[in-house]
Amino acid sequence: MARPDCDLLAPLIWHSRVPRKINFFAWLLFKDRLNTRVNLAHKQIISMDSCPRCATLPEDSTHLFLTCPLANRVWQRLGILPQVEGIIDLWDVPLPHHLPHKAWPFILMSLLWKIWAARNDMLFRNIDQHSVITLRALISDLDLWSHRLMATCDKEDVYSWRSYLSARCAMPL
Repeated sequence: MARPDCDLLAPLIWHSRVPRKINFFAWLLFKDRLNTRVNLAHKQIISMDSCPRCATLPEDSTHLFLTCPLANRVWQRLGILPQVEGIIDLWDVPLPHHLPHKAWPFILMSLLWKIWAARNDMLFRNIDQHSVITLRALISDLDLWSHRLMATCDKEDVYSWRSYLSARCAMPL
């Protein structure tokens, strides 16, 4: 029996040095098992699958992390405009040339976690976060989580991304 394509992502997800909760989150996301409104409606837990932030489209993973206005503003501020068909294509999105590509799995999973957290803040706490707040929260997590990296070159790669993100927070859109 052939293995599903998502299993190719297993090493990227499980060998990353992000906290375990982020590994589990990413695994659920890329297996399409995350509790998006589409998945909850499919399980008949809720009746409406529309996005609670924009109320225009169903909230599936692609919408939540790419096309929803909040997520789109985060990607714009980041300076990476993913022209992808689905969430799985984010692993291969073109990155700024001066940034280390080796750190992308660490950065990507952390960024998706922060977009998810911003969505949950809006949904459960009525806090609508600006894209700068989401990126600053990502920078804060990178500061904490970079200590999990053993190799100096890995820490330097994450520091390069951190500096880039800090600069992007200061830029007007």
